[in-house]
Amino acid sequence: ASATPIGFKPVTSGGINGKVFNDANGNGILESGEAGLSGATIALFEVKPDGTPDLTKPLKDASGKPITATTDASGNYSFSGIPSGPVAILVTDPSGKVLTTANNPQVVTVPSGAAVTGAPVGYVQPKIDLTLTPDVTVVTPGDNLPYTAVITNNTPGTITPLNNPVFNVTLPKGVLYDPTKPVTVDGMVIPAGNISVKVDPTDPSRQILTIKLPSSLVNNVPQTVKFNTVVTPAVDPNKPLIAVGQVSATAGAGVTAVSVSSNAVAAAAVGINLGVFSTDTIILGRVYFDRNDNNNFDAGDVPLPGARVSQ
Repeated sequence: ASATPIGFKPVTSGGINGKVFNDANGNGILESGEAGLSGATIALFEVKPDGTPDLTKPLKDASGKPITATTDASGNYSFSGIPSGPVAILVTDPSGKVLTTANNPQVVTVPSGAAVTGAPVGYVQPKIDLTLTPDVTVVTPGDNLPYTAVITNNTPGTITPLNNPVFNVTLPKGVLYDPTKPVTVDGMVIPAGNISVKVDPTDPSRQILTIKLPSSLVNNVPQTVKFNTVVTPAVDPNKPLIAVGQVSATAGAGVTAVSVSSNAVAAAAVGINLGVFSTDTIILGRVYFDRNDNNNFDAGDVPLPGARVSQ
């Protein structure tokens, strides 16, 4: 009897090239003058029978390790010795960047003995503009001091909204957050669970107020946050009630406000009227004729008017 012939198809391989770039204008197109992003991590994955990426199955080398690459100074990456056929390419989103091209992950077909070039993958630097202004111009210790913050996603282009935005402000010495009054965003009250206050670790006399906004930051749509504080006698009348560097906003992972302005606060020069408080000491007392010589002013003792008292 003769054995049934067994055939083997030779394993062929090819390469993959590609580029990750800084999409400066956020339009999702690699254009002249836009630089590459270095240090981005690229991984390869298998493709499902329906032609979509299977991100649960990384492509592995002969030793069983996932196949990855890192972009060079120009944002370029390359793979060689990749089995021919469909392969999925996934770029790990760089910290502080937002994807602008709708191609991550993407599927390419690796040819035998040649290389395929994947579509460029673009990212943009998010831009969150933030202003903070007081709602009054003069305060007296004991007064309420309301503030208005305007937070705007001004990232170039039209991108996915920035998720999980958070507003932070370090309050000046002598100014305390007022939890008895509501915090609002565009007129809607923020739940108490979205608001936290802690002591500034660098200055225990100050508070850090953190407000988690309930909705994402959509491009070019400002969100207006209003909160209240109380001015105490410990306030320093010689310092602005908010200074640049004491306010910030974040969204998503590693996205920070790159345009922070509280100049309006300094320009407004909130006046602090300390007139109702005094550092002078007042001494009160009584001079009287102690009839029963018991060192107490009681029934029968007579006040002595006109007595001279010296300090």
